[in-house]
Amino acid sequence: MFPKQFNDCIFFGAVACVLAACQTAGGSSSRYEVLKSQGYKTGSLTQSASGSAGWYLSGDGKRIFCQARGGVTYVGETGMVILIPTSGRMLKVDREAYHKHQGVTKTDAAQLSDLKAGRLRPRDVGRCTFVSN
Repeated sequence: MFPKQFNDCIFFGAVACVLAACQTAGGSSSRYEVLKSQGYKTGSLTQSASGSAGWYLSGDGKRIFCQARGGVTYVGETGMVILIPTSGRMLKVDREAYHKHQGVTKTDAAQLSDLKAGRLRPRDVGRCTFVSN
């Protein structure tokens, strides 16, 4: 019905809106770094009671939930998803089309397997909140 360029524009406009909505407040990664330096252990990617995607950190008799920072994530060598932290959902994206639209051949996105296993970079972590003792 519409020209292909129009459909591409709508798709990538929607992707940009999702990515903008995924961003959490800055400065949270420093809290994660402090907790890790204090010996807190990071669990695997999970969902909180409210459905947010993230990781439970445990140590010193306390549990803290750190929300995932949303954005694009690589899946293996050819796949890509957009992680939406507030709902814990992942949207599959065409990796080649994404890179072509961005004008790059590769981005500095994390591998989904690393996020699932709790192997995090500070930039992958959003806000951290105390859960329980």
